[in-house]
Amino acid sequence: MQMQTISVKFLRENFSLVRERLKNGFSFLLIYRSEPIGKLEPINFKNGNKLLSNLLTLSDKLKFTSTKSAVDLVRKERD
Repeated sequence: MQMQTISVKFLRENFSLVRERLKNGFSFLLIYRSEPIGKLEPINFKNGNKLLSNLLTLSDKLKFTSTKSAVDLVRKERD
């Protein structure tokens, strides 16, 4: 599997290209402000449905109790 380093800006501006490369087996190391923040990898579709099912089950267990909006929480993180 091939891996390419890309910035968040590149991902935002070239999402269709990144999506196509993911479909073709490429992986990406995602960089934000010169720091690696994550990895994008293609899903193995033999297990993809199980993965999606697990994520949906997990999302039901995660309940956020904050009274603040998501926008307020993001603004607070940026400060």
